[in-house]
Amino acid sequence: MKRILFFAAALCCMSLYSCDNDNEAVELSPLEMELFELDQLINSQSGFDEETLLADLQSGTLHIDYEYRFFADGRLDDAIPMGGSAIRQLGKVFCNNGKCYQIVYDVYNSEHHAYSHDWSYDSATCSITTKWNGYRITYEGEYVYFDECTAKVLYYNAEDHKLILDGDIFNKVFHKRGHARNRFLCHIDMDASAREELLSHCNLQN
Repeated sequence: MKRILFFAAALCCMSLYSCDNDNEAVELSPLEMELFELDQLINSQSGFDEETLLADLQSGTLHIDYEYRFFADGRLDDAIPMGGSAIRQLGKVFCNNGKCYQIVYDVYNSEHHAYSHDWSYDSATCSITTKWNGYRITYEGEYVYFDECTAKVLYYNAEDHKLILDGDIFNKVFHKRGHARNRFLCHIDMDASAREELLSHCNLQN
C-alpha cells in the first residue's frame, strides 16, 4: 500500500502543475526520481519465483549495493553500504541450516570476521527475517541489543539476480535516531567459488 501511495504521489509531482493547482511546476529530487524509477521496476513485475530466489540466496552471495533511508519526520537519505574506512563489507552468505553470515574485513588488523544471524523466509508475507543477538554501542554511549528484523521482497529478477527489499535486514535501521525503514537495492553474486572463499576466510561450512 505504501508503495502504491508513493507511486501515485510521484506521478502527481511529475505532472506539469503541482497537485494543489497553484500553477507552480513540482520537480522530484534526484533521490525521489531514483525511488520513482525503482517503483516502476517493481510494478512492472507481477511476481517472482520464490523457489528460485531461495535457491539463489543459498548458493550465491548477497550484496547490498545501495540503501535509501526513510525517517519518521519525512526525511530521505541514501548511502552506499561499504562499511567504515576500517571495516569493509564483503557479502552476506545464507546457508540452508537457517544460519546467515555477514562477512567483513578489518583493514587495520587484516582480519576477516563473520557476524552470525538466524534467518528465515515467510512465503505468506514474502519477507526475509534475520536475527542477531549481539549488541552495538550507539553514538550516545548506549548499549542496543538487536532482535529480529524483517525486510519484504519487492522484486527479484532471476536473470540478472537484482533484488529489492523494503524494511530492515541485518539490523541496519536505527529507530532511536528517528530512522524508520530502508529500501535496499541488492544483487546476488552466483559465483560459487567466491562464496566458498568468503566462508573459508572465517572457517565456516557452506
